[in-house]
Amino acid sequence: MRVHSLSIYDGAGDVLWLSEGALGPDEHSVVVDGMDTLRSGENKLILTRTLDDGRSAILLAVRAPRGDLVGLVMILADPKSLKGEAPMQSVTAPLRATLQKIARQSGKYRRHQRGGANRRCDELRHRGLT
Repeated sequence: MRVHSLSIYDGAGDVLWLSEGALGPDEHSVVVDGMDTLRSGENKLILTRTLDDGRSAILLAVRAPRGDLVGLVMILADPKSLKGEAPMQSVTAPLRATLQKIARQSGKYRRHQRGGANRRCDELRHRGLT
């Protein structure tokens, strides 16, 4: 699979990290739709969508230990590189562990942000944990 970009979003659909460039309105609407769909299906971990320009969007749920959706990872891929195969059938154990790590770090960031500990938030950002 040839990946165009990877991006990480918080539970509100705001971008936390982009691998490159900027995302347009098409990508944002896919994220918003994906958040709604994943929020309504607590057991759902993965969605695939096709953008208007033909790229494939793979949306991975970032869930807290109790199953609440706290974020989303979007992978934009070139469908030609998939050779007619589904981009991802399931979330593997190593990928699930990575998503859980993102969820934990996201939770720490939000707790510090709400508590007004700006120095700690800056420290987490500096370490690349948000």
